[in-house]
Amino acid sequence: MSTSTPQYHNTFHRFIHLPWDIREQIWKFALRPSLPGVHIFKLYEADHHGRHGSRRLAVPDSKENSSIGNRNVHVTQTMANPSTYLTDGGLWTACKESRHVIQRHFGLSKWRSLYDKDPERFRYKAIQKLDMPAAGYLTGKDPYIFTVFPNRDLFILRPQDISMIEAGDLSWHTRIGARWQGFDGFKEIALEYNQDWEDFCFDMHCPPHTAYMKALITLGFHAVGDKLWFIDYTLRRRHEAVVERSGGKKCATFYLQGQRFVEVECSPNSLKNWMYTERVKGEYVEKVVSYGLNSMSFVRKVRCLFMDSFEGFEALGYELPRQVGLLAWESF
Repeated sequence: MSTSTPQYHNTFHRFIHLPWDIREQIWKFALRPSLPGVHIFKLYEADHHGRHGSRRLAVPDSKENSSIGNRNVHVTQTMANPSTYLTDGGLWTACKESRHVIQRHFGLSKWRSLYDKDPERFRYKAIQKLDMPAAGYLTGKDPYIFTVFPNRDLFILRPQDISMIEAGDLSWHTRIGARWQGFDGFKEIALEYNQDWEDFCFDMHCPPHTAYMKALITLGFHAVGDKLWFIDYTLRRRHEAVVERSGGKKCATFYLQGQRFVEVECSPNSLKNWMYTERVKGEYVEKVVSYGLNSMSFVRKVRCLFMDSFEGFEALGYELPRQVGLLAWESF
């Protein structure tokens, strides 16, 4: 009798012999949940001469915090790139069967057929459809097809240079969620908060002041959507805080792999439920922040900036600027 330990292998070679209904269920386990996702992109200038339409999206570099010096971005440092578009993108190229499953799941051919029948009518109605997907293609050493929902997902942009954010539809340059595809641009755009912005944006003697102010005003008046978000990774919910009150205002929430970004009210009482933290010996502890020099006060200042600027833009026929919101990061 042999006493050797049986050998187990990580590869299951008889998958193709399973009934189709079981294989289909297994493939579906690899699909993202039907929730607003989060996508992190680096925004860069493909043409160094700054020609129109040369802006592109790229996968963020895990070795960098942010192109604008955010020292508190723990997400890409500890989790590489947790973007939702990486959750199920591999199904596009794994095999014919997986491609069939993901194509049918997102219904790209159905949406394309509706668009081709009457582009103008479809574009008018499509901006109300949260579940309309858009597919993109990342080139490079390992080409990658990905899928996003421009009408409901959160797009975290890391501009190569803040001055590259100019008037116009960002999605037209990046070619995802563009109007000519039947969309109306990115509805939810976020930037990662950096405390240095306090000087860059609101200190007139600081050299980058004009570029930062121009970039923020551009996002407030020219980008589509209802709200411009800022993310502060140092914000943590207090343990005793109530997560969600029944019958109260529903806070915006966006999901990624095991984490989520949740809306934080920037009222004077917000610190009763939230606290600023710093990492000490591997644990997050509460951090004392200066009054007027934190993400909540920054968001309030940007709101005032938008409304003050509106007086000049109103004469040009602009609608009210976007609202400004703050997001915190937490596990769930």
